[in-house]
Amino acid sequence: MKYTIGIDIGGTNTDAVLVDENSKMIYFTKTLTTDPLDEGFYNAISKLLEIKKVLKKDIKTIIVGTTHALNAILQRKDLYKVGLIRIAGQFFDTLPPLYGVDEVLKKQIFVDAITINGGFECDGKEISKFNETEAKKAIKKLIDKGSEAICVCSVFSPIYNKHEKLIADLIKEEVSKNFPISLSYEVGSIGYIERENSAILNAALKKSLSSGFNDLKKQLIKLNLRSKLYLTENNGSLLDIDKAIEYPILTMSSGPTNSFIGACRLANILDAIVVDIGGTTTDIGVVKNGFVRRSINLSKIDTIDLNFSMPDLLSVAIGGGSYIDLKNKKIGPKSAGKNLFKEAVFANGNKLTMTDLAICFDSTLKIEKKDSFKDKEISKKYLQTALDEIKHLINQMRAKDTNLKIILVGGGAMLFKKIVSDQFIIPECFEVANAYGAALAEVSGNEDNIVSLKQRQKTLNEIIARAKNNAIKKGAVKDSIRISDIQIIPYHYIPNSIARVIVTVAGQRK
Repeated sequence: MKYTIGIDIGGTNTDAVLVDENSKMIYFTKTLTTDPLDEGFYNAISKLLEIKKVLKKDIKTIIVGTTHALNAILQRKDLYKVGLIRIAGQFFDTLPPLYGVDEVLKKQIFVDAITINGGFECDGKEISKFNETEAKKAIKKLIDKGSEAICVCSVFSPIYNKHEKLIADLIKEEVSKNFPISLSYEVGSIGYIERENSAILNAALKKSLSSGFNDLKKQLIKLNLRSKLYLTENNGSLLDIDKAIEYPILTMSSGPTNSFIGACRLANILDAIVVDIGGTTTDIGVVKNGFVRRSINLSKIDTIDLNFSMPDLLSVAIGGGSYIDLKNKKIGPKSAGKNLFKEAVFANGNKLTMTDLAICFDSTLKIEKKDSFKDKEISKKYLQTALDEIKHLINQMRAKDTNLKIILVGGGAMLFKKIVSDQFIIPECFEVANAYGAALAEVSGNEDNIVSLKQRQKTLNEIIARAKNNAIKKGAVKDSIRISDIQIIPYHYIPNSIARVIVTVAGQRK
């Protein structure tokens, strides 16, 4: 029997599940998240292997979902200082880099920007001649100013990426082959400012992600495991660890995506609204036909506008560790997080949390306690208030889909077991839906082309076929492959119905 271990590294807990080749969950564990994260990763796998005596050689794959990249941004921690080269010809008067971004974050990640000649018009004509000497001077200036990574953004590079590639080659020659570089055409689409933001963020994240993900590899050696190690990306599919280090921005929302997919599989439902209640936040998303619904709006992380694919979700600062302020009648937004078992009243601490209220109101909860909050009436009132706030967000996500069932998962789901109606489904193993979703990650195939859509359906079919072929080459089971996303970005200002078509398909692993 071959096994997969799925892991979710959250802000409070690190969850691990052991899944067999039929996608059946054999066992799961929960351990506290550590700093550094790889220690919790090691502890979770060790605990799993200690309890279930599985041969290490039979564990073929380990798949990790994490909000590590998102947390690095929110906490302003372990980020590279990024220099920006804009290849924009004579267009020097434009919005400044990271326009509208929080000044504290901007100061943390941004060094300076230099605009040089080059770039292309929409029809492929050069705006101005690319100048190698000018480019080398820009690179040197940014390095001298303290840039730890360089981001490159050129006008219309999603269609014409030649000049961005030239800069990357020059950086490798002039600085180092391993110097962190982020090219905008690789992480974003049309929309210069948002694409530039995405590339800057991707460059900044390489610091924490490269060290963090490489440390996971070291822990596998320590565990004497030769399993293939993957991460999950924003669409819930497998991401090779080296690619994750190169494009950390692809992992930003992988945690909620895994939870949504895992929840539906645990409940055996293809279409649902999923509510994932963690230690700090509650995330709400929609799954249709087994795929997480993608946001049609511009993505936004912290105060940064981005333009790459992200799941459509709403979040609220309500979780098992949320502090309760009785004096000001407030729930959260601050949380005990991974310190819940030190700070909460039930742990003999002095912070009243959502978990304390749930223990008081629901005597069936199996949580070891040294002390307890005693007021049931107040407990019920605040639990109901929190649930009402979550229901309000559910209604926003539901829109016209009034028949969608609601699945409640995550470690914090137990808080509401006694007060939720039959409208909510709480499946078995609800507390590790995130890690289970990671273990179920599928193989994806992508095809990204600039094409004429004069023969629209024929052209689309050809691109879809190539995307499926890519998935098969990466190890997807042919008959299981489905189309998960098609993006068509028309270039109205170019003749012959030219458009950028991005097709993503996904299928089960062999």
